[in-house]
Amino acid sequence: MTKNLVSKRIFMLLPLIIIMLLGFSLGCSKYKAHKSKVLYEEAEILIDEKEYMLAVEKLKAIPLYNYKDTDALILLCDVNRYYIIGDIKNAFIRLSDLTFNHQDKEHLAKIDVLKENVKKEYDEFVAKEKELLRKTLQDNASTTSNHQYKIKPHTTGEKDPYNASDYRDAEDFYEYHYDEFADYYDAENYYEENR
Repeated sequence: MTKNLVSKRIFMLLPLIIIMLLGFSLGCSKYKAHKSKVLYEEAEILIDEKEYMLAVEKLKAIPLYNYKDTDALILLCDVNRYYIIGDIKNAFIRLSDLTFNHQDKEHLAKIDVLKENVKKEYDEFVAKEKELLRKTLQDNASTTSNHQYKIKPHTTGEKDPYNASDYRDAEDFYEYHYDEFADYYDAENYYEENR
């Protein structure tokens, strides 16, 4: 009989326990929503003040997963930081992933101005890189095409102007006089004839 009485009391307490758990869960959800809202608003203020590192810290502390435009704002902070330090390439790369769903018109206008500035500077960066590459290729082509080989006649009766006998082997001789001969084999032949 006591066993029956205990089970009845537990059965009567069960709805009360369930209601308490639901209330606790709902309270936690409301707390998380409130904390997320406060942190998000603080981050927006920090972004307006150009405090991007602090804004990212606030955004990463938001307890609700994917709250409003949290991920996009973190990316926006990255774009701004790269833009400020002059790393236009990385700013441009991250710019393509920016999409916002919860920003007001004023913030969207600022974001559009940033996008235009980054795109403009990236286009200028690419044009400069292309020009630099073109000049480098042109300089390399003119340097190699203007190289003149000096081939001197090698006769066995003349005195050795390169002192071939002073070198250990043909390879050492060629390393020192590489610009005086058409190729290694020419230098090797001269070395062999005059050592």
